[in-house]
Amino acid sequence: VGGAAVLSLSVLLTNDLVGGSALMAALPQSLRIVSTITIIFFPPACVLGTIQPTIARWAIEQSTRTGSAFGNVGAWGTAGNILGTFLTGFVLLSAFGVKSIVLSSVAVLGVTAAGLLALSLLWPAPESSQENRPKAPIKSKVDPRQDEGWARIMPNVFVFASGLSIMMVELVGSRLLSHASGTSIYSWTSLIGVVLAGISIGNFLGGKIADRFDPSRTLPHLFLIASILCALLLMGDTLLKSPSVGSEFVHWAFRVKPDDLSRSSSESSTIVSWLMPTSIFASVFILFLAPTCALGTISPVAAKLALERAEKAGQAIGNVYAWGAIGSIVGSFLTGFLLISLMGTKAVICAVAGVLALVSVCMVSSGLGHA
Repeated sequence: VGGAAVLSLSVLLTNDLVGGSALMAALPQSLRIVSTITIIFFPPACVLGTIQPTIARWAIEQSTRTGSAFGNVGAWGTAGNILGTFLTGFVLLSAFGVKSIVLSSVAVLGVTAAGLLALSLLWPAPESSQENRPKAPIKSKVDPRQDEGWARIMPNVFVFASGLSIMMVELVGSRLLSHASGTSIYSWTSLIGVVLAGISIGNFLGGKIADRFDPSRTLPHLFLIASILCALLLMGDTLLKSPSVGSEFVHWAFRVKPDDLSRSSSESSTIVSWLMPTSIFASVFILFLAPTCALGTISPVAAKLALERAEKAGQAIGNVYAWGAIGSIVGSFLTGFLLISLMGTKAVICAVAGVLALVSVCMVSSGLGHA
C-alpha cells in the first residue's frame, strides 16, 4: 500500500515529463497515446493490483467458505471502483483539479499504509500452529484421465474469457451510447459505473454459488446464461433510439410531462439539467447490468475450482486475478483498435455471445460439466 502511494504520487511528475517529451510528440497518435498511458499509469496500477490477491488470500484463510470469501473481496473491491468512478466523474472533476484528486488518493493510500504498519507493530500476527494453519484445499472430483496441468489451467481460461467478454461488452456499449446520446462524461461514467456494479453483484452472487454447488457443474450454466444475456444487447440500437428506454422510464418514474419542458426557460433548463444524465444512466442500467452481472459470477466460481486443484492457494488466487485482467486488456485493445471498425457493433456482440456459448458447450462435451 505504501509503494502504491509513492508511485501514485509519481504520476504527476511522470505526466509532466512524458507530456512535454519531444520523443513522444514524434510518435504516431495511436502509439503515442498507448505509450504515454503505459509509462504514466502502469507502475502504480501494477502495485495496486497486488493488494487485492493478498487480501483475498488472507480472507480465505480466515473463512470456511472459500467461494464467498473470494467473491466478497471481489465485490467490495469493485464497489470501491464504482464509488471512485461516480464520485470522480460527477463531483470531483468539476469541483477540484486533477492534481488535487491525485494528491487525495495518495493521502488515502498513505494513511492506510501507516495504519496497517501501526497495527502490525502493536498486534503482531501469532505464529501459526499446526491447528491454526489453513486446511489443504479439498480436491474436486476431476476425471483421473485428465492431465493435471491442464486441469489447473482451465480456471484461468474461464476467467480470461470472462474478462475478455466484459471489456468487449463495455466498449460496444460506449459505441451504442455514442450513436444515441453522443460521447459525454455522463455516458462514460454511467457505463463504467453500471458495468462495475454488475461485476460487483456478480462476484457476490458467484461466491455464494461456488460454496453451494460444485464449480465444475455450475460453470457451463453460468457461461450459457451470460451468452444469452449478451445476445440480448443486439436490441441496444432499438432501445437507445430517441426516446430511449431510459428516457421513457425516467419520464414515467418522475412523472415528467411534455408541458414541463415547455415552461419558462429557467424551469425547463433545470429539468433538462438532471433529466439528461438520469436518462442516460437509466438506459445503461437497463441494458448492461444483467449481462455484466452474469459475467461477474464466473470468476469466484472459477477461483473456487482453482483452489480445489491447487497446491499453493496464494499462487492460484493471483493467477485468477492476473488472467482475468489479461482477458480485460486483450478485450480492450482487440475491440477498440480492431473489431469494432472491422466487424461493427452487432457482429462483436454476436462474437461475444458465441464465444461464451462455445465455452459452455466445450465444458459439457469434455466432461467438466459433469464432474
